[in-house]
Amino acid sequence: PQARAAFEEALALCRVEATRDPGPGAARNLAIALERLGDVRARQGDLSGALAAFGQAGAVLRPVLDADPRVGPALALVRSRESNVLVSRGDLARAVEVREEAVALQRAHLAAQPE
Repeated sequence: PQARAAFEEALALCRVEATRDPGPGAARNLAIALERLGDVRARQGDLSGALAAFGQAGAVLRPVLDADPRVGPALALVRSRESNVLVSRGDLARAVEVREEAVALQRAHLAAQPE
């Protein structure tokens, strides 16, 4: 419970930051806070809460991805974590779908990198 409260407080601060500065940096920070809260919720057995947090993190990063493709790996990580939770819930079909999106994001990021 203490860990969750600390992560929720950090998330609240990131939301304030994102409201004051709606730029990509604040959006990334907000997504990271949501991802970490999702991890805590998953470890505590709150799989629905974890999925909600990962979904919010993805929703924050998607618009940023268009402007800054460097967030692709962060979005891929969020989607991978979401896939893990879906496996834990027994929703294997959706887990595969989400994992495939994560892999596609990683491939696109690597393809855009110079060799």
